[in-house]
Amino acid sequence: MQLIVGLLLLFQNTAAQSACGSLITYRQFSVLLSSAPPCFQNGCGSPPPAETMSSTCSASQGCSHLWEFLRTQWQANPCTADCQGDVACRISGWPVLNMTSTCTTVPQEWLFSNAGDCCTASEAEPFALADWIGGLCNGSEWRRPFGYYGGMARQDWEEWIAPWNWTVRRDTTNTSLSSNSTEEECPRTNHLLWAFAIDNLATSVELVISITVFWAAAVMNKSRHVVRFFVPRVHSWRMALLLGIWYPLAHWLASSFWTAALVRAEPGYGDVPVGLLALLLCARPNSLMVITCILLWLNKRTPHQFEQQLLSFVAGPEAAERYNRQYSKQLISILGLWVSVAEIIMQGLGAYSVFKTTHIGVKRGFYITGRLIPYWRGNDAMIMYAGALVHTSISFLTAICLYLSAYCHVQEARFHEKVFKVLDWFWITAGLNRHFAHDQQREQQRRQQQPEMAETQAQGSTGQLVLGSGANAELVAAGEISSTTVTVVETPSAYHVGIDTVVLRFYVWLVGAVPQNVRAQYPALQRAIDADPALRPENQTPRWATPILFLTTIFAVINFIAQWLFWAGFVKMQGPRFCPPGGPRLVRTVILILSLLPLAGVLPPVLLSAAEALGLTQP
Repeated sequence: MQLIVGLLLLFQNTAAQSACGSLITYRQFSVLLSSAPPCFQNGCGSPPPAETMSSTCSASQGCSHLWEFLRTQWQANPCTADCQGDVACRISGWPVLNMTSTCTTVPQEWLFSNAGDCCTASEAEPFALADWIGGLCNGSEWRRPFGYYGGMARQDWEEWIAPWNWTVRRDTTNTSLSSNSTEEECPRTNHLLWAFAIDNLATSVELVISITVFWAAAVMNKSRHVVRFFVPRVHSWRMALLLGIWYPLAHWLASSFWTAALVRAEPGYGDVPVGLLALLLCARPNSLMVITCILLWLNKRTPHQFEQQLLSFVAGPEAAERYNRQYSKQLISILGLWVSVAEIIMQGLGAYSVFKTTHIGVKRGFYITGRLIPYWRGNDAMIMYAGALVHTSISFLTAICLYLSAYCHVQEARFHEKVFKVLDWFWITAGLNRHFAHDQQREQQRRQQQPEMAETQAQGSTGQLVLGSGANAELVAAGEISSTTVTVVETPSAYHVGIDTVVLRFYVWLVGAVPQNVRAQYPALQRAIDADPALRPENQTPRWATPILFLTTIFAVINFIAQWLFWAGFVKMQGPRFCPPGGPRLVRTVILILSLLPLAGVLPPVLLSAAEALGLTQP
């Protein structure tokens, strides 16, 4: 019987000669081994059967001699000789079996060895083994299923075009899993992308709502019992900046790392690297860029109207009257800085996966035409590598523009205190006297520094002030001018709020001679403010502010598209290699958990402010 098998194999191996030999890769051998006779697969002990080149075979087993000989053949590494150009050698370091050498040697090993107990239980087993070996030795037969992939097995190719070799899929070798769980199908890639897009949208909306509530609580500043870290005084811009950076950044980090932890906790996913998966999730496209661009170009009138309505609804009309447009613009500016810095940090965390993908693409030559397309999943892989390359190319420019845009919003931060001093003087000059104790202290310090202003006194029932110029002139606290002789003193001032240079022009009426044309309607005063006062160089808006904001918007849009290309191409290219458990169910769980996170910071100030408004607690 052994003689017949040997003759068959000697006849078969004549078709396996080639210049480099017939090479079989690691994953490819696993596919071919699955078609081997059960007697050979179980010839090294059952369970477990021999499945890969890494499988071991005890010397006491019947097929150990043949199996160890095969191990010797693929450990010879033919890729170090004259086979560097073979497609089977494209993955460096992987074991490769030279089937030409094996087919030339195996018959003699079987005929003149003591390995006669392999597949001899029945008369059909030796013929089945000979037929399988003959198929391997005849390259035209076993290569046919893999011809479309350049001679490599599909699993080898999928792992070769991937930027890393770790996967997110259930380990089917875990015998503790039920049959239903091991046979669970991976969700379609389109459904998976939609699930992550919905997760992104829901998280972004929830983030915007939470920040708005934080912002409103800081504006009202009604509660005296709220921890300063969650609702800082808006006069402390450093604390507000710390809150803004911490909250959106922690929100997105929680989304990524919590999702990775949930995946790892699922049965069968114990080998998933949590840290690498979390960094990969940080590379998902998020809407922080979009929010940043909106805040960059938001004018001061929109937030002013919104917050006046909010304050009027929550804290009453008096709070809305006390609020002003410049104050609102400052909060918008700080919020823009929050999101800008948070986006820079998120871009840095997601850069690990994207930069590594770009490096692998350059190293393996995937950016050369014809290396990926038209092969298996080559189109999706090309989209992924193209998105990674674009993102890598402009990420540094985007980060620089975001930083400069943030600087435009809070440039010369020391002027913030000057802004509030101007506002304090505004209230006192207008005769409204609606200021807090710390405002009174600042006013006292200002009067000590500027004694010439101490003699100013507002005339009329509520004082007179005009803010603005031309058609935008506003008559603030209008009242009748006293018949006393007065003199008009013009005091121009200017400061930055965001990218806008706000010009304040105050008219303080002092005792002196009153012009004959001044009446209760102030026609002369309104005509006198057509021209804005000249600004000092340090008070002027930088000329590069608008171009920087424009470039930031362009780079943000390109970066957002590149992130989507990278992420969509990655998910489609990986296929079953990226199969998180539960699909939409997992995403819904993450959204629910993230929605509960802000309650610890949002509910206390809102509830305490409402309680104080109703008189249930002492302010």
